Amino acid sequence: MSTPIHFQGTDYDSVEAMPPHMRRAYERSQRHIARHEPGQADAENHEDEQGDEHAHAQGDTENDEQPKPAWGREHPGSGVPVPAEFDGVTQLGPAIAVHEWQGVHLPGLGAPRASALVLYRDGFAYRAGGKETHAWRFDEVAVIRSNVDWSYEHGLYEYTFTRTNGEALILDKRLKSVETAADRIKEAVLPRLGLALTQRYQAGEALTFGPMTIHHQHGLQIDGKPYAWDAIRNIELERGRFKITLSDGKHHEVRASAIPNIELLCRLIGLNFNSDDLRYY
Repeated sequence: MSTPIHFQGTDYDSVEAMPPHMRRAYERSQRHIARHEPGQADAENHEDEQGDEHAHAQGDTENDEQPKPAWGREHPGSGVPVPAEFDGVTQLGPAIAVHEWQGVHLPGLGAPRASALVLYRDGFAYRAGGKETHAWRFDEVAVIRSNVDWSYEHGLYEYTFTRTNGEALILDKRLKSVETAADRIKEAVLPRLGLALTQRYQAGEALTFGPMTIHHQHGLQIDGKPYAWDAIRNIELERGRFKITLSDGKHHEVRASAIPNIELLCRLIGLNFNSDDLRYY
């Protein structure tokens, strides 16, 4: 005859008389007792602990793993954390980098100058001292002008971005790591602009970059003065100067900062350069 069993406040004639979920809980408790060999006091405490386990045993299966909550999940590609002022920018994809104000006050006229900038997958957003946050898509940027001048005591770093509607923005040393920010925007914008310009240039269209105009067959113009390709001995971008050397040894140059989208101009005519060459000194 089976010995009656008292488990979790209920008497059972035998293990077989227990409901399935209680039987499983009871058998687990016995395995636990066998492993740890508790004393009588521990056994009583262990029996109390089974009350919590009973809540999980109701209607369970042999697999005790609980499903994960459907809420509070991480969202892949959510990007880096951004300042609260940029929480409303949701149309540009995940945030890539944040460039904060570095605590310097600089004079500035003309276009707004960003005091905080967030780069996103599809564009950037900025604040320029006011309460409003402005968002630009990369495909809205039409012109980039770089003015890096080391002849200043602490160096001048100004990057002007102009939208297709004429709106402009300046990034300067108000921002931390402003060169890095500008380079990242260029990496996203210039290939987009370059594809169309290459097609136009190879089709024979004259393209103007500020004081300079280039033509695939005829050569280039500087401030309206033409120079045929076969009259030019060399072209170089050096120390912030775009220089041409003519066959007769004469030189002509233009400050790199005066040439919008100078990177694209150089690529179209086959002139190799690096970002340090844009620095005037």
